[in-house]
Amino acid sequence: MAQFLSIPVANIADSGTASETQVGKLVDDGQNFLTTVAIGDVVHNTTDNTYATVTTVTNDTTLVLSADIMADTETFVIYSATSYTTQLISARNISIVEQLSVNAVTVLYSLGSGAADLITITHATQATGYAMRDAIQNALVQAYVVKNAPDVVIPVSVTKTVIGIGIA
Repeated sequence: MAQFLSIPVANIADSGTASETQVGKLVDDGQNFLTTVAIGDVVHNTTDNTYATVTTVTNDTTLVLSADIMADTETFVIYSATSYTTQLISARNISIVEQLSVNAVTVLYSLGSGAADLITITHATQATGYAMRDAIQNALVQAYVVKNAPDVVIPVSVTKTVIGIGIA
């Protein structure tokens, strides 16, 4: 069985605080969006934990978003849709993979003697269904198929931009 799953985690492209409210847009007068942001990048409103995708980079200070999520003084982080760093998670001792919400998948590890670890994979909004959970499970199936190569790393083909992996 393969030892690890390799998950691409988006790099941060930009961050800041909205300087005004415009419907369906992110406006930050102190930005240089033409240099740092691209269409398809994911905007995370960290004030109210909502997400949208960049549909147009209008100019250095204004982005058009796929949803109306930003208002004046709300903070944000923008994650790149094309630049990422891979993170490894263990493919062993997994008890369950669950779609926790539209923005998170959890992986529960059984460590014996009742002990367990829980990893949360946070991702861009998935409207409905279990596509992210299924992507993790499909990679796990591949990991179990590769029984005679214990050091193999299986890449996960994510369906949404992964913005973080944390352990509890």
